[in-house]
Amino acid sequence: MRTPELPGLGPIASLMLAAVLTAWLGVAGPIGGQTLYDFAKEWQTLIAALVALAAAVLALWPVWRQVRVQSAQAAMQLLPVLAEEADAIDHDRQFLYWSTELQTRLETTVAAAEPDETILHRTKERLNDLRQIALTQSDEPDAPPAQLNFGLRQERHRLKAGIYRERDAILPSTHSLDPIPTYPNFTPSAGFIKQTRDLLRDLAYRAAQLAHLNQELRATIARSESSLQQRTDAAHRAILGAS
Repeated sequence: MRTPELPGLGPIASLMLAAVLTAWLGVAGPIGGQTLYDFAKEWQTLIAALVALAAAVLALWPVWRQVRVQSAQAAMQLLPVLAEEADAIDHDRQFLYWSTELQTRLETTVAAAEPDETILHRTKERLNDLRQIALTQSDEPDAPPAQLNFGLRQERHRLKAGIYRERDAILPSTHSLDPIPTYPNFTPSAGFIKQTRDLLRDLAYRAAQLAHLNQELRATIARSESSLQQRTDAAHRAILGAS
């Protein structure tokens, strides 16, 4: 049979306390002119209240211990969920970093690919002037390049080289654009300029879409962090309440 014990005392300490009280009651006799029986009779109301309080503590002690155990178990079960949420948020942060980096590169590409309208217009005017010079110095409107003098041919080649440089400055890769024609007196076609502008608009549209996705992702991460913080605080409160 298990020896009853008081809260906070072991079985040996409880037996020693009971032995001292028994000795005071029956063996030790009067202490200060008053036995334990007289003391108990005088303070019976207070003693009854203390006994009832002790009984309530003894009755609630197992329940309290069970509540502590259940709280600790609930906190332990919540830890994997918190770890999973932390991993998900870390993955979202990495995705946000790379998407932001991609957006920055797209914006840089769009800014670098913006065509210089002044240079294009001036080059087109010079090519038109060259055509007019060639036509005025030729008897036939469609004179072949061999009938042009050397200076005009040099000027034509120089201007064509400038067009190539302008094209390469507009976009790093121009395989999707119309090729530069090789016939004499070339002028930039409206289709070439339109394709370039369409590609730039497409890049700008994709950059705007990516910026919108970044905003939505930031909002999602903020909501996840708020939810994780609330769950963490609840777990901490449960652990502190169980301790």
